Amino acid sequence: MKRQIQTILTSRVALMTTLGCVLTFGIVFFTLKGCSDYKDMSNLIHPYLSEKELKSNDPIKVDPFPEPSLDRLVSHLKSELGITEAEVAPQTAEMIAQERAADNLNYMDSRKDAITRQNDFDRRKRQVIANPELLWTPGFILPPTLDVSELNKKALYDYKIKYDEEIKLSKSQEERRDNLRDQSQKDEITSLERTRGKAAILAENYPPLTIAKLYLRSSTGSDKSKVGMEYAEMAIRENPDSFEAHHVWALCNRMYYLGTDDEKVIAGFRQLVERFPNSSIAHYDLAWNLEVHPVYPIELGVVRHHPYAEEALGAIQRAIQLDDRIAPNNVTLGNCYVVMGEYEKALAVYQGMPQVYYGHAGGLTYDIYKVQEAVSKLRQQEGQ
Repeated sequence: MKRQIQTILTSRVALMTTLGCVLTFGIVFFTLKGCSDYKDMSNLIHPYLSEKELKSNDPIKVDPFPEPSLDRLVSHLKSELGITEAEVAPQTAEMIAQERAADNLNYMDSRKDAITRQNDFDRRKRQVIANPELLWTPGFILPPTLDVSELNKKALYDYKIKYDEEIKLSKSQEERRDNLRDQSQKDEITSLERTRGKAAILAENYPPLTIAKLYLRSSTGSDKSKVGMEYAEMAIRENPDSFEAHHVWALCNRMYYLGTDDEKVIAGFRQLVERFPNSSIAHYDLAWNLEVHPVYPIELGVVRHHPYAEEALGAIQRAIQLDDRIAPNNVTLGNCYVVMGEYEKALAVYQGMPQVYYGHAGGLTYDIYKVQEAVSKLRQQEGQ
């Protein structure tokens, strides 16, 4: 009788062990596969949008973009300090008269403690309220200067995957991957075939979107960026409504065509904006990839034509209105105004920048110099 009971118990234990192994394998398998991992990411990537709004083809209505101006900037400074021109300290006039180049450098010294820098910033605010023309002075930078270490900028998105930490392969898979490497070294297969073969091995464990993300940071025009596009396309077919999948495809597309076909790069982000008109990220990336940089945009008071300036301006404005993680005083916004000849708007943007990096403010000050130079030439031409 005891033997029968032991036999029954042993059988049950073996059965439970088998079921446990099967269950464990299933959990591991579906964890690795990620169950396609197409959950709603809008609360992470777009914290201000619902899934419905993000997927909608109908653009959200926003108020007209508040066009920057020096008057608007000065009014904002008055509001911050709670003062009027008449209430500006009398000694401010003397401080303005004594303003020297050395003061600009001292003001930008990030080695000062936070209180000292804030006092310097408030002093400059009072100076500007008393004499807004100071904003046109080459090298006069109004925004406070911060150490890079003090900045806590929120990333709009982060698709980075750490291969060595997050990607796991079995021993047999590693052997097959190494075999592909050996074949490539012997010229038995092409580099593209090796990359596709390696991706196929990864696809045994991970969804297409994960594989596409792995190749986001590949070099431009490489086989990896091409394969990344292919797997991003698979991810889109799996879930056509996934913003994340469409965005990763646009980023892979950029890496593949960057420097060889700029129109295809831009087309990828235009397609993203068309599919997701309420996405701040789509509009921001479109504006950024239109590459509106004011490099020598002004010659003898004449602005060179930039084919994408208006489109980039509209994109960055809408991005700012959709997402407060994007600074209203954005470099791209200011650059658009510069190349469009809207000098005062550009200067108001640059002088309202929330951060200026100590030792790295050359780009902003250079643009301000160019604006000042252009305005001076235009005034001379007009006999002013």
